[in-house]
This record gives sequence, C-alpha cells and structure tokens, in this order.
Amino acid sequence: SDFVRKDFLREYLHKSTTVTPGVEAEQEFVPQPELRSPHPSIVFVAANLDKHKGLGVLLDALVAVRTLVPSVKLSVVGGGSARLKYEALVRQKGLNDCVVFTGRLSGKTLVREFQKAWIFALPTDNDNSPMVVTEAMSAGLPVVSTMVGGIPSMVEAGKTGFLIAPHDLVALAEKISILLSDSGMVARFGAAGRDKAISSFSWKERVATYHAVLERV
Repeated sequence: SDFVRKDFLREYLHKSTTVTPGVEAEQEFVPQPELRSPHPSIVFVAANLDKHKGLGVLLDALVAVRTLVPSVKLSVVGGGSARLKYEALVRQKGLNDCVVFTGRLSGKTLVREFQKAWIFALPTDNDNSPMVVTEAMSAGLPVVSTMVGGIPSMVEAGKTGFLIAPHDLVALAEKISILLSDSGMVARFGAAGRDKAISSFSWKERVATYHAVLERV
C-alpha cells in the first residue's frame, strides 16, 4: 500500500509503485438487492477474530446503536480461538438476539453475507489495506472503518463511508446509526463505493496497472 511505501520504504519511494490486490468485482462480489436483509444490518469480516480487528469495540458500539435502531442485526464472519470470548461478551451485553457468529467463510457463502448486509464495519486499530474493505465496496456496501494504514486511501469519508479514530466508541456508534437510519445514504454511499471498487480495485484494473508498470521496466 502507499502507507507501507511512504512509512517503511521511503528511500525507495521514487522507484516503487503500489499495486494492491484485486477483487472480483464483475462476477463475484456484486450487489444483490433481493438478498438484502429486511432489518438494518451490519457485517463484520475478519479471517481471525483478533483483538486488533476491533470486534470488541463494535460490540460496545452496538449497545448504543440499538437505542436508536432497535432492529439492528450484526453478522460476525471469522474464526480463531477468540470466538468463544466474543460469544460470551455478546451474552454478557444482552446482544444474543441481534448478533450471529457464522464462523470463517469463503467463496459464495462469504459473498452472500456481504449481499445480505446494509453496511460493513471494521473498527481495526492496526491494518494495511484489508481485502475485506474492497470486497464490501464491490458488493455495494458503505464502509465504516478507521484512519489506519492504507484504509483512508480506500474509503472516501463522506462519499463511500465514514472513517473514525481507532477505539472511538462514540464516533463508531454515531456513524453506524446515521447510516442505518438513512436508506438513501446507504444507497448513495454503496453505489459510490462500488464504482470505486470497479475503477480502482477490480482485477481488470489491476492487470492494466501491472501492464503499465512492466512497460516502464
């Protein structure tokens, strides 16, 4: 990512180019409005539910979101040893009726979770350029994430989603509530995010970028 180039590879900045991984935006991670949940819904996706991904912060925020959006639902996609701890936290906070843990998913079942949701949330405090962000944008979801790593270059605040400071529980709950209370905003942000995913992160665009880099070698 540009974040890595500028912070860790600064002396090679003049002779390096950022080419982020591509997403299958045309045939796989595509919006399916007919699959969208009738309830305001959030999807959180991480291969492993590590602490730095921010699921604990999201669950805390969900308690506040429920006061404004009582029918909110959260789908947690991911595995790892921390799952039991988070399931216990959900019970402790009384969120059993609105949080579902799916385990680790891939392929069509993962795509389906994106297609069912209204928005994607990833309040991570340590990341580079998470593929799940581009996958969510490609599927037409607004993104609520943090100003860490390369994420600010992926998500346009106020256009394709919202960016907050890591661990800012109040801002996270506020931005999620704003989106889930405004279906028009969800549609606009989602469409803008998909446009960006196609133009900047699709495999077709990635191939063109690689080709241009190799032409200069």
